[in-house]
Amino acid sequence: MARRTQRAAATGLERERRPVRVMTVDNHAAFRAVARELVESTSGFDPVMEAASGPEALEAAARLRPDLILVDVRMPGMNGIETCRRLTEREASTVVVLITDGECADVAHEARTCGAVALLAKHSISPSVLRGIWTIHGPV
Repeated sequence: MARRTQRAAATGLERERRPVRVMTVDNHAAFRAVARELVESTSGFDPVMEAASGPEALEAAARLRPDLILVDVRMPGMNGIETCRRLTEREASTVVVLITDGECADVAHEARTCGAVALLAKHSISPSVLRGIWTIHGPV
């Protein structure tokens, strides 16, 4: 039992005692489906919503208050940088991670100024990455 408690504390999930509620925002349905499967396969994490646009994400986040939001940088209309900025202005405790299928260097400067805790290539997201982000940036 002690090892289990240590492991839970190490991932930051013990302090929550409930699953980390994750929303994915991406205009591509195929990626949203992949992200949902990834979150579902990550112990202690629960997909609560998917949004296809920035405005949809803002409305859903206000209603559902997810803990962690994965936001695609490049979306038509309101891009991920602006979506992130608005999400974090409305609820500072929300952990927002920007994701991209392009080069992270192309948007790194903007990503540092919009309230995101990280900028990740889509192909690099894994259960251990989600747990690591939550351990570092989740509530204490």
